[in-house]
Amino acid sequence: MNSNDWAVIRLHLQSAICRTVQQFREHPADFLSENDIQAVLFTALRNEMHGVRMQYEASHEKDLRFGKAFDINRVMTEYRIAAVGACDIVVLCSEQGPKPAALWGQPCRIGIEIKFWQALERHYWNEPRGPRKDVDKLQRYWMMRNQTEQSFTGIVMLFRHPCAFPCQEMDEIASTDQEAAYPENGVAIHVISQEGHWWKMAPVSKLTDVTAPNTD
Repeated sequence: MNSNDWAVIRLHLQSAICRTVQQFREHPADFLSENDIQAVLFTALRNEMHGVRMQYEASHEKDLRFGKAFDINRVMTEYRIAAVGACDIVVLCSEQGPKPAALWGQPCRIGIEIKFWQALERHYWNEPRGPRKDVDKLQRYWMMRNQTEQSFTGIVMLFRHPCAFPCQEMDEIASTDQEAAYPENGVAIHVISQEGHWWKMAPVSKLTDVTAPNTD
C-alpha cells in the first residue's frame, strides 16, 4: 500500500469513527451490545469506502464461483487476520496477498476491535475478555506485517455506558494528537463515553509467539 492510498483511507476511517462516536455520545441507550456498535461503524465505513475496492484474481475453487477476476469491497466484519484470529472490522489491503490465498484469507491494512462496558458493569484491563487481549491480538498481526515490511493500523475501541465502573489503565488515556489516534503503522487505544473521546498509542507488549502471516 502506498502513502497516497493510506492518506485516502485514513480520512475515511476517521470520518466513520467520529460519526459512530458522536452517535454513541448523543444516544448511548441506542447501543445495548457490541454488535450494535459494530453495525453502526461497519455501515459508516462501508459507505465512506464504497468506491475503494480491491482487485482479486481467483485461484481457489470456492472463489471461482464468483468468477475468475472481480473486485470486492475492502471493509469486512469478523474477518480472520492470519493465525491470530477473527477481527471485528477490517479494511483489506489494496492488493491481494503475494501467495495464492482464498478470498477469506487476504492481508489486512486496518483492524478494529470493539469493547463495550455497560452501565454498572465492572471490568478490568487484563481480564480474559478485556481490552489488553485485543491489543495483543492486533500487535501480533502488526508485527507479522512489519516482518514483510508492510504497514498495519490497529485500533481498539472501548465504549462505556454512563455509570460503567472506571478502570485505571483506561482512565489514564488522554490525547488530542490525531497521529496517535490513527497511526499509519501501529496500534492505538480509544476510550469513548458521554464525557468525551480519548486515545493513545498502545504500549508494545512482550509478544514471543510471532510467526509469518498465514494467508492460506
